[in-house]
Amino acid sequence: MNSVNIMHQVSGLLCTTVRRRWALRRLLAVNVLGAAYGFVWYRDQLAGVPLWLWPLTADSPMSLLFSSVALASWLRGRRLPVIESLGYLGLLKYGCWTMLVVARHWAREGVALDIDLFLFLSHGFMAVQAVLLAMTRAPAPSSVAIALLWYLGNDYVDYLHPDTPTLPPVSELGLIRPISLASTLVFAIMLAGVARGVGGCRGRSAPSSARPPC
Repeated sequence: MNSVNIMHQVSGLLCTTVRRRWALRRLLAVNVLGAAYGFVWYRDQLAGVPLWLWPLTADSPMSLLFSSVALASWLRGRRLPVIESLGYLGLLKYGCWTMLVVARHWAREGVALDIDLFLFLSHGFMAVQAVLLAMTRAPAPSSVAIALLWYLGNDYVDYLHPDTPTLPPVSELGLIRPISLASTLVFAIMLAGVARGVGGCRGRSAPSSARPPC
């Protein structure tokens, strides 16, 4: 059995698992806890921006919150296309972005702290989650476009808005800013491809009114 067949079987198993109600319940619990922890993590940064900018400042927690709302709606047999796409794109973008920033920190400092490892693994889980959920419940093309606009707004607030403190050091912005903007576009294009039936768990996406199996 070659590696391609193994990867295909593993992806099929994961796709099947994330359609189960018990898996969705556990994932919902993890995401809610992750979002709560994330908002606490951002508390100092949120204190430095106007209230109306909070949803565009706490990047990862908001992505987890969107995903949590989508998961809760699936458990009730409903679909919320815009919320789903906001969750998918945010989890992909900020999951991969944080892994990159942490890896660059390791490379420069030569030290991996426990919190760095936690951030790397937890955000890697966010990115993997986004891929699996999008593969089993493809986003609507129009909702992907709305999510793209939202996260371009996020990039504006993170890197261009004068009242917003930045989490990376200022010296890193020359690298981080173009990567973040590019990732928004690249991941949106990927999701648009899934929405049009390119890739994904073919024939397995749950219909809009169907409850997931137990």
